[in-house]
Amino acid sequence: MSFQSHCRAVVLNGKLCDILLMVLAVASSTYAQPAELTLEDFISQVVAANPALAGAEQRTEALSSLIKPAATLDDPFVAFGVDEIPFGEQNVQMYRYQASQSFPFPGKLRAREAVATQRAKAGEYDAETLRRELVVIATQQFYRAWYTEQALLLNRELQGLVQSSMQSAKARYEAGGVEHHDWLLAKIELATLSVEMNKLQREQFSLHSFLNELRGRQPEELIDPLAVTFSDDLSNDREISLEDQPELAALDAQATQAEKEYD
Repeated sequence: MSFQSHCRAVVLNGKLCDILLMVLAVASSTYAQPAELTLEDFISQVVAANPALAGAEQRTEALSSLIKPAATLDDPFVAFGVDEIPFGEQNVQMYRYQASQSFPFPGKLRAREAVATQRAKAGEYDAETLRRELVVIATQQFYRAWYTEQALLLNRELQGLVQSSMQSAKARYEAGGVEHHDWLLAKIELATLSVEMNKLQREQFSLHSFLNELRGRQPEELIDPLAVTFSDDLSNDREISLEDQPELAALDAQATQAEKEYD
């Protein structure tokens, strides 16, 4: 008796059995489809958790917080103490009170504020440059890891075909025939494929470690199977303008900063 007929015989309400079968089907489908890591998800993880990028963004915040203090006056100086200089013929102690406030040359505070502002802008553009570089590096390494993964799958398939060929040659072996020669060639090819698999496995381990390093995780952490979808749609391509490059914007900010420092 099948599971379905047994359920219908035992359970009085057939809807309960249908729900149970549906839950089992969903669970089996979920188990059969493991999680995959797409390029978009990986780039999001890199941008969100890369240590170098986080440090650059924190440096930008620190530089931005220095803009307002650069435009304020220096702290005043206040002092109080005993003055032991004799006064006249009597050795009388005197108390001295001091208070001073330095005022910079007119326009110097505005120049300091401009310097701090340009320095913060340069830091922001440097962080944006680092973010773009990380996206490019992450994309390249992701595709390298995916190609290595596909090469390993193809290597396993080829080894299976060669092993089948060896078994076929062994089954058709006849004294004085060419089957023995085919078996030896297949064995050599199998050894070559095994060596190539070891190289691919070492490269895959190195790439996975670097991928984990880019997203701020431990090198030995396991990575889900990589999923890549190729498309011929070129609608997302756009013309690159030099005015939008953060490298040039950072250079302009540094030049303006140098002019304000000279002033």
